[in-house]
Amino acid sequence: MQEHVTILGPQEPLEETGGLSSSLPPDLLEQIRGRVRLLALLLLVAFSFDPLVYLGIWLYLSIAGYPVIMGKVGFRLLDVGAMAASGPLWWAARRRVVSPERLHTLGLLYQVAISFVIALTSFWQTYIDKHIVPSLTWVPVVVILFPVILPGPPRRMLKAAIAAGAMAPLALLVLDVTEKVPADGGAYVDAIFSSLLAIGFAYVGARVIYRLGREVAADRQLGSYRLEEKLGQGGMGEVWRARHRMLARPAAIKLIRPGIAENGRRVISDDARRRFEREAPG
Repeated sequence: MQEHVTILGPQEPLEETGGLSSSLPPDLLEQIRGRVRLLALLLLVAFSFDPLVYLGIWLYLSIAGYPVIMGKVGFRLLDVGAMAASGPLWWAARRRVVSPERLHTLGLLYQVAISFVIALTSFWQTYIDKHIVPSLTWVPVVVILFPVILPGPPRRMLKAAIAAGAMAPLALLVLDVTEKVPADGGAYVDAIFSSLLAIGFAYVGARVIYRLGREVAADRQLGSYRLEEKLGQGGMGEVWRARHRMLARPAAIKLIRPGIAENGRRVISDDARRRFEREAPG
């Protein structure tokens, strides 16, 4: 294994990029695959509970010879639709048939679809049970949590949050037009206002998480080398196993731990530099 001596200067300010592969390190991209798989599985189980219970009761009544009178078929169809979206997404994440970048896009589209189903079910179910239009649904929670589960560039996450948040007033409009839930202006204002708040929180969270991911990616990128695993550390710094972007051979990267100058800047002293160069093989 060859040693490559690298002395780092001040880092450049991080800028937002459009692609996930350039903004997040590979291990964090792979974490997205696991998170999508777990999220899709949990929602698949959650949405399948009512249809399975519904089917079990229907089978029992049919076999026992009792008259079968089952209501709320529309809710079960919504659950089946959500299952139809959750199942393929879980399979794609589990079988690694798509890249993490494309899986991230599918996850955001899934967020929008699930938000519509949740909003439609919440408004409709509450009105049937209590004859009121709820002022709040679970859609804002979904909008806020998704940037945490699937981190990405803030602008990309903002677009997804806006689309998902719009599902609450859209679902209310669909129920109103189909005369399932009569909604007045106040109901629409509540739905829009709660979504706007959630979108704001989601954007702030997306910026924070994106910044952290970019800092990790920048810390692991040294010119043409990408740090892969820390091999050891000592009084002067650390040694990392690295790989060159273009070359197939592995390398070892030594990092000097900088000190603090009088002006507060992080610098490498001349003595530390000379010691470092003496220890590195010629």
